Amino acid sequence: MAERYDAERMDESPATGDQAASFSLDEWIERLRTALGSADPGIELGPEEREAILELTRVAAHASQRVAAPFTAFLVGAALDDLAEPARIERLRALTSMLSRAGTGE
Repeated sequence: MAERYDAERMDESPATGDQAASFSLDEWIERLRTALGSADPGIELGPEEREAILELTRVAAHASQRVAAPFTAFLVGAALDDLAEPARIERLRALTSMLSRAGTGE
């Protein structure tokens, strides 16, 4: 069973309002992994996978309401969690393509 989210582990204040970002993307991902109890070095997001996730969420935000992006990321992450990175990247790209066409009415 997966560990529950622990807000105490992310106690340093994140950026709010107009402040500059407090953490780099790498720092944020590492802090999030730690807070989720996922410090397993086997759980990595390589550059290709990061780009595929960002593209998928960009398409979701523009093809629907912007709030669709985080829900898309969550649902896709839950659905693809048992795949190896190359298969995840392939699925992310396929989903992005499909959703992109759906967003344009093709």
